[in-house]
Amino acid sequence: MTKSHLALHGYTLLFCLTVIALNPFALSRGTIWTQPKILCVAIVVIVHILTLCKDQQQLIPSKQWWLQFFAWVIFLFFGLISTLLSPFPVVSLLGHAIAADGLLYWFLIAGFVLTNSLFLHHYPHLFQYQLRGILVGATLVALSMYPQLIDWKIDYTLHSGQVWEGTEHILATAVYRDHQPIGLYSHRGFAGFTLSIASVLALVAMKNRWLLPRTALPLVVLYTVTLSLAKVRGAMLGMLAGWFWLCLIAPQSRRVSQILILLSLIGILSFGWATTERRVRNAEIYASTPFEVALKHFTSDRVYLWQKAWIGFLARPWFGWGFSGYSIANATQLCPEETNLVAVEDYYAYCRDVDGNVIEMKTESTKAHNLVLDQYVSLGLFGASSYFLLLGYYFLNLSRTSPAMLSASVTYIIYALTWYDSGQFSHVGWWIFSVNFLNRNV
Repeated sequence: MTKSHLALHGYTLLFCLTVIALNPFALSRGTIWTQPKILCVAIVVIVHILTLCKDQQQLIPSKQWWLQFFAWVIFLFFGLISTLLSPFPVVSLLGHAIAADGLLYWFLIAGFVLTNSLFLHHYPHLFQYQLRGILVGATLVALSMYPQLIDWKIDYTLHSGQVWEGTEHILATAVYRDHQPIGLYSHRGFAGFTLSIASVLALVAMKNRWLLPRTALPLVVLYTVTLSLAKVRGAMLGMLAGWFWLCLIAPQSRRVSQILILLSLIGILSFGWATTERRVRNAEIYASTPFEVALKHFTSDRVYLWQKAWIGFLARPWFGWGFSGYSIANATQLCPEETNLVAVEDYYAYCRDVDGNVIEMKTESTKAHNLVLDQYVSLGLFGASSYFLLLGYYFLNLSRTSPAMLSASVTYIIYALTWYDSGQFSHVGWWIFSVNFLNRNV
């Protein structure tokens, strides 16, 4: 095997690691599952920059590349303003330990998208190696979830099988029993995103003949069945939406359509089963309309989080609370009257009363579980609007240049309406946008 072949396999492995990397020796969820994946994304950026620097004479960014560059600059500028004005700028800079989607992370994502877009413009043949790495990673994630369906104490760390002292339903790594199967992530919801988007990417690969049907279809079946067993409804809905979009713009053969219909029925049945099983108690008491009752059941009562996020947005509407803004706004709301929030940690907030006494408060969810509300409570009107303009710009260009790949972006957005961005997986969603200007056959 030549050095070039080894380099290509190593490049594929690197993209695979952005999906599956974890640190089995660590103890906290952020250092086990989030930081290793972010590190691999950073290595990808470095590899791209070093490779591009070797070919400086051919390095001529297109007009479209400069447009997306300036769109990122505007978004990051408002993100920086929100961070500087945040009551807790360090939290905004670094983000919550598990999600780790602070300002630094978004600088990394900007670098990842921009360098990959430029990289693929010069080396378009490497796109398929990136895609293979992501699909191999998703396959390993799917396979890793089956042992966890049998034994919920498996988390693939050195602490696997150990429970938190004094509990019977929390692992030593702070993974709850009802979070399983987590695969190679800290929560089944994160693993669900990877499976849902991979199922769409596999179909896109088959449509473009990057994968043969005998390879792509078994992968789609594996991802779909595993996702159904994991019962992540937001990911299921995103997957079905991505399939529907792909079938609209690129009708499949009769055989493929029959398989997709069967898998869709499995997904819908699993969706209904999960919703019935996870009904919110007394939802009718706290909801004013039948629609709100249904929404509470579907979202596992995320409506409550959305209401708190809206209150947080109204408190600081222009520039928000900074990245990871919901955790800051929520901690502020948790503090008793006549106390001030003085510190925000990953799981606790600290409030000081007029006598100088510090009260420890256990925080609730770190996110609003809605892409729109999380952005607006974090960055305010200006920052969030610049984010959605950036997103809209990519959507528009992807619909013109790579309509099939747009179906995977639809999956990402639908998923994020009941979940949120995280350093464990968001780079996969933004990777799709980085192939925006590759060619019209992608």
